[in-house]
Amino acid sequence: MDSSQKSGKFEAMLFALCQDGPKASIRKFVEEISRTGVRPMSDPRLAEVIKRFKSFRNKPNGALENLMLDFEQFRYAIGANLPLIAKIFRNDLVIPEFDSFCNSVTGLYEKLKSNFDGAPAAYIPQLARVPSDKWGISICTVDGQRFSIGDVHDKFTIQSTSFYSPKPLLAQRATVKELERGQSFHIVLGLCASRPAVAFSFKVSLCFSKPITYALTLSELGTDVVHKYQGREPSGRMFNEIVLDHNNQPHNPMVNSGAIMSSSILLYLLKPEMNMAQKYDYVFDFFKQMAGGEYLGFNNSIFLSERDSADRNSALGYFMRENMCYPPGEINIPNTLDFYFQLCSLEMTCESESVIAATLANGGVCPTTDKRMLAPDAVRNVLSLMLSCGLYNYSGDFAFKVGLPAKSGVSGTLVLVIPNVMGITFWSPPLDEMGNTVRGVQFCEEFVRLYNFHKVSGELSDGSCSLVDPTKNKYEVASQLIIHLLMAASAGDETALNSAFQQGVDMNLGDYDGRTALHLAAAEGHLRCVKFLLEECKVNSDAKDRWGQTPLTEAILFKHTKVASLIKRHERLLQLQANKNKGGSGKGSNAFTGKDDHHGGGVGEVLWRKLVERNLMKPEKERPIFKFNKSNLEDRAARRDEEELQRDQEALQALKSSLKDQLKQTKVRTTSVGFDTNLDSLKEEMERKKSVGEAMGEAMGLDGSVEEDNAAKLIQNKFRNLKLKKSPNNGEEDSSKKVTSSAGKEGGLTNEKPDLCPPKQGV
Repeated sequence: MDSSQKSGKFEAMLFALCQDGPKASIRKFVEEISRTGVRPMSDPRLAEVIKRFKSFRNKPNGALENLMLDFEQFRYAIGANLPLIAKIFRNDLVIPEFDSFCNSVTGLYEKLKSNFDGAPAAYIPQLARVPSDKWGISICTVDGQRFSIGDVHDKFTIQSTSFYSPKPLLAQRATVKELERGQSFHIVLGLCASRPAVAFSFKVSLCFSKPITYALTLSELGTDVVHKYQGREPSGRMFNEIVLDHNNQPHNPMVNSGAIMSSSILLYLLKPEMNMAQKYDYVFDFFKQMAGGEYLGFNNSIFLSERDSADRNSALGYFMRENMCYPPGEINIPNTLDFYFQLCSLEMTCESESVIAATLANGGVCPTTDKRMLAPDAVRNVLSLMLSCGLYNYSGDFAFKVGLPAKSGVSGTLVLVIPNVMGITFWSPPLDEMGNTVRGVQFCEEFVRLYNFHKVSGELSDGSCSLVDPTKNKYEVASQLIIHLLMAASAGDETALNSAFQQGVDMNLGDYDGRTALHLAAAEGHLRCVKFLLEECKVNSDAKDRWGQTPLTEAILFKHTKVASLIKRHERLLQLQANKNKGGSGKGSNAFTGKDDHHGGGVGEVLWRKLVERNLMKPEKERPIFKFNKSNLEDRAARRDEEELQRDQEALQALKSSLKDQLKQTKVRTTSVGFDTNLDSLKEEMERKKSVGEAMGEAMGLDGSVEEDNAAKLIQNKFRNLKLKKSPNNGEEDSSKKVTSSAGKEGGLTNEKPDLCPPKQGV
C-alpha cells in the first residue's frame, strides 16, 4: 500500500469519526483536537485548515462549529496539514494522557494556592502593589499542547494572544479601566481557549531576557566567540555584585554583569552594519518568533525606571571597561546600558513565555510554528547555565532538588524547561529571601516528586522507580509490563520476576491468549521460576489460556516431569488446605490426621498439617520418609472414597508381594512377627531394581520413586509395621506384638521413634 492509499484510508477513518449523519461535523473535529491539548482555533500550524473550513461557510460570519462538510470538502480542508492531524488523532503526542496530566497540575495548583509565604519585591513600587494571591501557570509541550490555569474573579474570552493596549488595563466586572500611570503589570483575564478551566494571561517584565539574549549570541556567533568575553561558572555572589572571575570576565550570563556583556556582544559584534534602533527591532522580532508570534510588548515605564536608577549597573559597565572585558573597539557604555535596559523591559504573557520555554525544550524549534530559531549547541549551553545559575543563590539547591533548567525574575515569574517534553511558566508575586517566587519553586519541587522529570532520576531509573512517566500511554505501560513479565518467565530469569513482584506487578497478568508467566515458565521447564511463582507470588496454578491449557498440562505436554510434579504437589496442598478450611477440625477434615502407632497414639492434626506444608513442597530428593502403616491406612480409608481406598490397598498388597520376592532372592530370613534383613544385600538389590522404590512411593501417595538413600530405612519401617495390628482402644499398639528379630537389631533396626521431619537428604 503506497502513501496515497494510506492517507486516503486515514482520511476515511477520520471522516467516519467526525461524522454526524451523512456529513462530518466540524464541531466534533475541533473537540477531538482540543481534548489532546492542541488549540485548533489558535494554533498557527492549523491556521490553513481553519481557513479552508471557513471557506465552506454559507455565511461569511457563520459559526464554524455548526459547519457540516461532505467527504471531499473535509478531505480538502484537512489536507492543509494532514501529518499533524494524523499525529494528533493517533495520540502520538509527547503527553498522550493530557487530561490526566492537567488534572494533576490542577491538584498541585490548588494545593499551593493557600501558601502565602513571602512578599512581593518592596523595592519596586509597581511590584509591591500587586496582590499576593495572584497565582498562575501556563504549559506548552514540544508538540504544542497547551494548558493554563489561574485564580481570577473576572474574565472574558481570549484567543491566541492577549488583548493589547498601549496603556495598562485591568478587566473588572466585565469592564476595562485604566490603572494608574506607570503600572508595570497588565492583567488580562479570560477563559482558556481549549479547556473549560478558568485562566488568565498576564503581562510581566520578561525574566527570560538574559538566557534568550545569551542563546541568540551563541546561535549567531558561536560558543568560542561568546566565551572569550564571559565565563560560565556560578558566582556564589549576589546577581548585581561588582565582581569578576579569575579570568577578569563576568562569571556567567545570568548575573547582571554577564547580561550587560551579552548586550554589548549583540550590539557590537552581531550584524555591526545595523544601528541601535535596527538592532533592537532585530532582537524584538527574534523574541516574537521564539514565542510563536504570541504577545510580546515593550514596557516603557520599566525602561525609564531602570535607566533612572542605573547607578549600580553603570558601575558594573564601567568596571568591566576598566578591566578590558568588552570586545575590541569603541564601546559606548551609555548606549550599551540603554540596549540592556530595553531588553529587560520586554514584557510577555505567561502563555507566550511558556512557548519560548517550549522552544528551548524542543531543541530550538518553536513547537507552534515548527521553525528553527536556535542552533542545538546554543540550546544545550543555555540550558546548562540555567541549571547551574538560573535561580540566583538558590541555584544549587534547585538543581539538587528539581534537577531541571529554570530562570526566575523579581516580578515573581519562574520559567521551567523540561528538555524534549515541555516548558512551564509560573507567576506568583510573593518572593522568598533569595528573590525567587515561593509558589513557583514549591510547585517545581512537588512536581518532580510526582513525575520522573528530574534529570538524574529519570536517566538512572532501572524500572523500580515509582514516579509516573507522563510521556507514556497507559496502555503502553500495561503492555510493557506484560511483555517484560512474560519474557522473563520464558527466559527463566528469576531475578527479573522477583523485581517485577517487588514492584507490585500483578504476576497473574496474561497476554492476548490468556497465557501467564506460569504458563511460559512451565512450558519451558524453568523449575525455579515455577517454584517462585507458586510459592512466593501465589499465582493461580489453574489458569487456562484460550485453548484451555493450564500450566500443568503445558509441563506434561513438553515432558517437564519435575515441573509437573511441583505443580501437582502445589495443587494437592491447596486442596488439603481448602478441605481443612471447609471441613473444620473434626474427623475427616485432613487426610493426614490419624494415630501413629510408634508415637503411642496421637500425632495431632496441627502437627500433621505443619508437616505437610513444610515437606510436600520440597523436591523429591529432599522429601522425608513418611510412616505408612495399617493404622494410617485405616484412618485414610475413613476419609477417602471407595476408589481411592481400593487403589491404596492394592498398592500395599503389591508392595508386600514384591518385597517377599526380593527377600527370597537375597536370602532374607523372616519370622512370624518380623524379619531379618541383610542390609548390604538389600541395598545392592534396590540399586539394581528401582521398581520396588516406585511401588513404595506410589503406596505412600508420593509422586515418583523413593530415593536410594531412603530405601533401606523405608523398607525397615514398612516391614516393622507390617504385622502390627490396631488394638480396640483408639489404635494403640498391642504391647505383645513387637519386632523381636535379632537380625533386625544387628542390622540397626530399633523401635526408637523416628523423626517426623528429618533433615534434608543429600542429592
